[in-house]
Amino acid sequence: MKKILTLLTLLPAVIVLCLGGAAAADSAETVIGSVLVDYQVTFAETADELIANGGAHLILGDGSGGKETSAEGLVLTAPQDENPVFNLELRLDDTGGLIDRNQAIHIKFKPSQKDFGFMLAADSSAGLTIGENSEPLLFVNFDAYMEPLSGNLQIEPGQWYHVLLAMKSDGVMQTALWKDGEENKIAGHYVNIGSAFGDGIYQNKSWEACIGFQGDATLTIESYEYYTFSGFVMEYNSLETGSSQDDGNDYGPYWTINIGGNFDIMSDMVWQSIPPQEIDAAGDVFTGYNLADLMNFSGNGSDRARVVFGMEGAEAAHVEPTYDAFIVYVRNGELLGGPYLLSIEGLSEYPVIEVHPE
Repeated sequence: MKKILTLLTLLPAVIVLCLGGAAAADSAETVIGSVLVDYQVTFAETADELIANGGAHLILGDGSGGKETSAEGLVLTAPQDENPVFNLELRLDDTGGLIDRNQAIHIKFKPSQKDFGFMLAADSSAGLTIGENSEPLLFVNFDAYMEPLSGNLQIEPGQWYHVLLAMKSDGVMQTALWKDGEENKIAGHYVNIGSAFGDGIYQNKSWEACIGFQGDATLTIESYEYYTFSGFVMEYNSLETGSSQDDGNDYGPYWTINIGGNFDIMSDMVWQSIPPQEIDAAGDVFTGYNLADLMNFSGNGSDRARVVFGMEGAEAAHVEPTYDAFIVYVRNGELLGGPYLLSIEGLSEYPVIEVHPE
């Protein structure tokens, strides 16, 4: 959805939350409970309510578009070559009763085309959009970066889907997208925006929910709910990241590793200088970067390294020789959700956040 991407002016911080399998679920509420701790509904509209009031709480914020009702709910419309964005009139904290200013929204919707997006907006914005090959992408509107969601979901026009966007007061965001009736196949991400970007512009904000899509198309809303919550169920699987580039379907590294205290694997554009490799190990095929190559490129070349992991209390790994170790991010064609150490000891349990030469 190129026009929507321009309109929403996307991108930066990301790391994957492995939601697939987290919900052997039969309802949207079960999925939401697998993501949010102590979740509570603060506002909601059903299909009947949306039909009765004609979508009074959804306001056209940009572009040309309209609203209609059908037996299924509220139908948002876009003329050909238009790219409207509809804003929910009530901000997510307008209803009060929040836990630590944590805010979330769940929407059940049906797109007539693959090109659409959902975002939370305050001083800046972040959300979901759809790529050229119908793949869901996460964007953060700060430094031109877009990240594919985990889960290998592809959008099928004319089908019902659910989206969940949740933002903690510290700027940590979690997303989930799934097809109705397939609640065990979730595409998701965990994104630590607040500590990585924007000098606080993602922290302690009042969030506005927005819906955009590209015409000639419709997007039907069956229902939606605002939530507050106390935390994320699986935030320990996360890792803070930095920014990257968007060049079609080659998204580059999706994560930060600090090397030697003076080099960042993402912002210093490793992918433009060091080609990734395929590594066969114990029957699996990994994609990643040779650790010695990364260290040499960063100006911190060494045959020995101490590798620090993104889990509190996890013991650092001492690697020697570094030319026989790798930082990998794909296994058998599937994203691992971050950078992991592959060495003679096998694949690390936790993602890597720092490398120190010894």
